[in-house]
Amino acid sequence: MIRAKVSEIEGKIKATKEQMRLMKNSDFLIGLYFNLGDLLAEKSRALLTLKMAQNPDTPESEIDLTKERRPKQEAVEVYQKIFAFFPKSDLRDRALFYEGHEQRDLGDFQAMVATYGQIVRDFPASPYWNETQILIGDYLMEERKDVDGALARYEAVAARPLNPFTSVAHYRAGWCHINKLSYANATASFQKAIETYAAAVAGLDRENLPEVYRKVDVRKEAVLSLVTPFVELYAEHSPLIKVKQNQLTSYFLASSDGFGTY
Repeated sequence: MIRAKVSEIEGKIKATKEQMRLMKNSDFLIGLYFNLGDLLAEKSRALLTLKMAQNPDTPESEIDLTKERRPKQEAVEVYQKIFAFFPKSDLRDRALFYEGHEQRDLGDFQAMVATYGQIVRDFPASPYWNETQILIGDYLMEERKDVDGALARYEAVAARPLNPFTSVAHYRAGWCHINKLSYANATASFQKAIETYAAAVAGLDRENLPEVYRKVDVRKEAVLSLVTPFVELYAEHSPLIKVKQNQLTSYFLASSDGFGTY
């Protein structure tokens, strides 16, 4: 079945390239470039799935996936061509975003940061700006352990008008503050994540939610994460804040999405 899928994709790639050869209208041509990039990435995913199925007992790190990743690298090159060949297009930021996505999948994080950084620098009004900042922040936090650098990215998103990434930006910032042992700021960030969540994702069905919301329940995770700074702030030995136990109980119950989370 996977082999048939690969053959089908290859047929679509061939047809798309032929259409591109004949197309004279630049508005339609750029759409064909995007289609080609998407098909190449899809082919790579299918080839990777096939290769893993053929080697079920072999760790992925021990499998040579050079051939299977090649179409994804070709997709990167397609998006680079869109950016270079269509200097007046309003879709150049999209090309950069898709290029960075494929670079991330390839594990080329330095290239990813450079590509996403171009969106941040040159396209401040881009619909991809907020997500790009989150992704750079995640890389800095998880791979580079650069807490201050990551926090700056998250706070830049949180400072913007309410958008689908506002809640997750506050949530990620909360964990940066915990890493800095700044528990009062962590508490404030997690509370903001909870307070802004409903409005941030209002009107979006699950399929249209940003990827981060499809992976985790940010509101629930923010409630659970509050426990860490609350323990530090409200412990008996802490001189920072004193609060009655029933006040804590009421707060967490009100913030939770149900007794399961509470």
